[in-house]
Amino acid sequence: MIFCNVDRRITYIAVAKSDAYEADQPATRVFKGWDAKGRRVDVQLFKLEPAISIEGYLLETFAERYNDRCIPRIVTKIGSIFQGYMASLPTDAGIDLLHLAGDQEESVASASTDFHSPTFSKTRPPSPTTKQALREARIGQGRFRKDLLNLWRSCPITGVTHQDLLIASHVKPWAISSDEEKLDPLNGFLFAAHIDRLFDKGLISFSPSGNILISSHLSTQDARALYIHHEITLPLKPGNHKYLEAHRRIFGWDK
Repeated sequence: MIFCNVDRRITYIAVAKSDAYEADQPATRVFKGWDAKGRRVDVQLFKLEPAISIEGYLLETFAERYNDRCIPRIVTKIGSIFQGYMASLPTDAGIDLLHLAGDQEESVASASTDFHSPTFSKTRPPSPTTKQALREARIGQGRFRKDLLNLWRSCPITGVTHQDLLIASHVKPWAISSDEEKLDPLNGFLFAAHIDRLFDKGLISFSPSGNILISSHLSTQDARALYIHHEITLPLKPGNHKYLEAHRRIFGWDK
């Protein structure tokens, strides 16, 4: 799996369809340093809309968690991005980036012929039960969902109680959460489907006091249709604050 970075934005994900094989230099890519023959890998391209920005919080998190295991390192000492042709990422970094691919995530995963689950710490590998819980938490199921149902009982914004209409949503995105954070019910809200979607896309967030923040990218017409207004307040629990801070930083609310 290849993440294509252009101007600090991942615009495509390429999935290798076969092993490399010998081939002539492509006529469209003339480079004097290349031999006439080389190795070619056929790929399937997936365009990301919107592209994944690697600025700010995401770049800082990537540098902290994965940079030492990239070959060569992706983030330089001055905070710029490695300008070489290609670099190798650790498996868990690739999986976490894939989780940011939005609607394309499932398609990319299905197309991959060598798709792995995230790697874990060799010093404290999780049990099979924990691994299963992590997989379920990614899609808002299992223990994570049960804990949120016990904690909230209903959507705190709409009052919806029907469990089939409630989504177990991570506050700090799965892709940049630690294993513990991924299972922490305080890193989650139980939202009605439309509230979950708005929150997941950063079209709404909440202040430290729980007041709703509404993005300018959400039109007045859509906000009115979804009954989103500035009088909405989320009753926060003490452990929610650090995760909400991360959510606001990721989507630019704390500028």
